[in-house]
Amino acid sequence: MTKFKGLARASASAIALSAALLAVPAAAAELRGRVYDEISKSALPGAVISVDGTALSATASRDGSFSFPNLKPGIYKIKIEYVGYPDKAMQVSIGAAAPETLSIPLVREETIEAVTVTGMRQAERVALQVKRSDDAIVETLYSNDVGKLPDQNVAEAVRRLPGVTVANDQGEGRYAVIRGAAPNLANVTVNGQTAPAPEADSRQVKLDDIPASLIGSLTVNKTLTADMDANAIAGAIDITTLSAFDRSSGFLYGRVSTGVYNLSGLNPYEIDLTGGNTFGANDQFGLVLSANYSTRPINSENFGSGGPSWTNGIPNNMQIRDYNLNRIRAGAVLNFDWHASEHLDLFARTTFSSFSDKETRDRFTVTTGTVTGSTFTGGAGTRYVRSREEDDHTINFSTGGKYTLGENIFKLEATYSEAIKTDPRRDEWTFKGPSKITGTLNLSQFTYLVTPDASAYDPAQYAFSGLKKDHREAAENLFQLRGDYERALSIFDGDSSLKAGFKWSERVKKYDVESLSYKASKSSLTMATLVSGTPVGYYGAKKATYDGRYTFGPRVDYTTAEAYFAANYGNHACDTSAAGGFVCDPVGSASASASSDYNIKEDIIAGYVMANLKFGKLQLIPGVRVEATDGTYASKAVATTVSGGVPVITPNSTKNSYLDVFPGINARYDVTEDMVLRGAVTTAIGRPDYNEIPAYVVVDTTMNQVSMGNPNLKPLRSRNFDLSAEYYLPGQGIIALSAFYKDIDDPIYAQSVLSTGTFGGYALSNATVSSFFNAGSGEIKGLELNISDQFTFLPGALNGLGASANFALIDSKATGIPGRSDVRPLAQQSKYVSTLQVFYEKYGFTARLAYSYRSKWLDTLGTSKASDVYTLPNGQLDARISYDIADNFTIFTEGANLNGARWRRYIGSTNQAYESERYSWSIRSGIQIKL
Repeated sequence: MTKFKGLARASASAIALSAALLAVPAAAAELRGRVYDEISKSALPGAVISVDGTALSATASRDGSFSFPNLKPGIYKIKIEYVGYPDKAMQVSIGAAAPETLSIPLVREETIEAVTVTGMRQAERVALQVKRSDDAIVETLYSNDVGKLPDQNVAEAVRRLPGVTVANDQGEGRYAVIRGAAPNLANVTVNGQTAPAPEADSRQVKLDDIPASLIGSLTVNKTLTADMDANAIAGAIDITTLSAFDRSSGFLYGRVSTGVYNLSGLNPYEIDLTGGNTFGANDQFGLVLSANYSTRPINSENFGSGGPSWTNGIPNNMQIRDYNLNRIRAGAVLNFDWHASEHLDLFARTTFSSFSDKETRDRFTVTTGTVTGSTFTGGAGTRYVRSREEDDHTINFSTGGKYTLGENIFKLEATYSEAIKTDPRRDEWTFKGPSKITGTLNLSQFTYLVTPDASAYDPAQYAFSGLKKDHREAAENLFQLRGDYERALSIFDGDSSLKAGFKWSERVKKYDVESLSYKASKSSLTMATLVSGTPVGYYGAKKATYDGRYTFGPRVDYTTAEAYFAANYGNHACDTSAAGGFVCDPVGSASASASSDYNIKEDIIAGYVMANLKFGKLQLIPGVRVEATDGTYASKAVATTVSGGVPVITPNSTKNSYLDVFPGINARYDVTEDMVLRGAVTTAIGRPDYNEIPAYVVVDTTMNQVSMGNPNLKPLRSRNFDLSAEYYLPGQGIIALSAFYKDIDDPIYAQSVLSTGTFGGYALSNATVSSFFNAGSGEIKGLELNISDQFTFLPGALNGLGASANFALIDSKATGIPGRSDVRPLAQQSKYVSTLQVFYEKYGFTARLAYSYRSKWLDTLGTSKASDVYTLPNGQLDARISYDIADNFTIFTEGANLNGARWRRYIGSTNQAYESERYSWSIRSGIQIKL
């Protein structure tokens, strides 16, 4: 970080000055309090409390609490400010004997007018206040008054924030994308501690595993301070679960719902329950228990060219896939808090989530052979069935406390996290069909049409070619220990502070694959033996996809196929002898089992020091963070020679250690009470994903594809510049404009090339070989506009209206890409990201219509523009309506993807389809209870 030596020196000088000016007053009194909503009893985090006649101010924490630890005994006038609430002034007398503790209820403006606002409008009010009072540039989403977010998982909730969207899987939100940057460049924390990643190939955290009903708030930090992990080039997302002290009284929320998926006609179900209360002689204990269970049967239809397979504007093949899956999620939160004394708070927090995905995928491929005009000859057909089961579970347990002694605050927290992803079954059958198929082509649409002759639909023409049976397990164990010390500084306006701390984390990530590959023996086995029912029943649930456009033809019945395998091969040893028409491939099986395995151990030791300096309307937060990374990355090298019937497998281990210094400074200037200017210059790192560093080789002979790791990858490092102007509208609204620039060293790309050779013991011809590499440099720059307002100034029923819109214009580029002389955008970087919402809330009725949009992005880098793969723009329309049928009961209906948005990719040019997948819309309805 040589470019920032000046910034580092400036930050260190400011912090040193702050430390030198520490002062301890002789006689001090303490003022404490808690701010909450009078009607709902919910805490009001972010409330700003100021002491008249001084420069002192405090911001209420998540439970609404605040303190002024060093006041002289006497009479003071304090003022409390909150968006959507009238300012409240109080006079309080404090002495030196004991702390003065205030309970401060605020009355909403609408309550004064006898119109109670709850739900979405109040949640957005809290989020707006937290943004306004924060020291950095953040976006926040709070659960509404009934304790639930309107989206079904965390990913689907976070996409409503300015500059944030999500990457989907099977039409569901999965990963957060901040300012269009790749999801693995964002750091995800749960209650402030790094969350583990269950998937084998990435550091990015699956947010769809976490039900939205389990959380209390989401915060996206777009600028970093020194007390935050530096592994966050895109930004950081903190998921906070509920505490019993978030409200002034006990609470119980419940919800049940069901619905229908249009494409499959199947019904999803969901139930959740959350309860919390304080207890003890002085209500010093708090307990929250939350649980959720849901099942979502999904059907999706996929079309594509199956890889880099266009020649002179003509597709070499057509693939159609039909997915049928059922996703089951369960989650629980158990949070315990103890206000042990006036000075000591202790806690224990547990979060658990599980995700189960049972999927069957039928696939039909037909090659186009020799094309003449709109016809082809010499085509070939192949049919597949894949059945897999995925079971994930993630658990986070943290315990710690905060000790306050006068102006000194000590915090200590220890966390253990575990994420395990198991594929107990991942089986795929392959049948090779006729090789002299004729047919026609129609390229008039993006989803082009290849129509083969009747032989392509005859199951007797498809001979068994191969069977692969995999068992996979990825496990991550994460240990974290952090400590923080903060001290008030009696300098300048007397409202500054110094903070320092450390963090140690140890991450152990393992991936193990057990694979068995089978080929056909001389015995003839055709697909006709494994198709259940009469020819009418060959097609399973449906004969065609895309509303009849693509005739699927006969499908392998997986249950019948597995029964046939068990009866004819059974527990036969994996050797070259045949049994029941099957021959196990010991070389390929051993190679596939070993080549994908890895074992990673990564230790990071961090320390930081920062100051919070206030000069009237100006606030500066300089800081320096140091992180020492020590990693060991073990995999297995598979030799191309064979010894004793199996490939030679040798353990392979690489090490990488590096030290980084991350200086930074955040600034805030309150122009007026309604206008805030912010700026930041920060630094960050992006460590390579787990599947990028180990020196493994993974071969998929069915798809003729190879994936390889690169142990020589360097981490990404960035320098980040941010500016923002925020104007807070009267009542409850905001107009905010932000500009940002990220200067990135060594961006990482995935690249696919066609190659012939021996990979992991397999000799392949013209295989698609994918690996990772560092480019020279890259940059991301952009503008964000966010406008939101509650139209409370309108007369009568119209004042329940509101709207919000945010738009991000982003540009990125990378240079020095190996094998490429051109300039390309960064991977997964969208140029435009936008969300538009219109909502209404009054008389117990709430409605919301939301549209989220993300422009195209680079998915996979090829050898040239002609082989680059892009994902096309995606825009999704969602809606929700609800009505309070009684004081504690609300009925609701939600619709997702009402416009039937598809996931589409192209290769080279937009008229060359790589893949298109559709999900159609879904509706669910239910009732929720609040007691």
